[in-house]
Amino acid sequence: MQRLLLVLIINFLLIELGFLNDLWKFDGENWIWMSGSDEVNKYGSYGSIKVPNPDNVPGVRYYSVSWIDSEKNLWLFGGYGHAATSTS
Repeated sequence: MQRLLLVLIINFLLIELGFLNDLWKFDGENWIWMSGSDEVNKYGSYGSIKVPNPDNVPGVRYYSVSWIDSEKNLWLFGGYGHAATSTS
């Protein structure tokens, strides 16, 4: 019951304060920050198609789906949130 209450409180605070685009990795013992901003409601930066860039980062998302394929690529699909600041 305490865990459920904690999750509900955290979810309420996230909705009240805003959403983050942070990406974390669990190594089996610790959570390690990988990417994203510590500011709420950030827009994404997507760069050019087929041009990798460490500055590329998705905007905030919630209710999205993600998975890792057999080649260890992270796929992020759908959800609600901010895309990029422009259409280019």
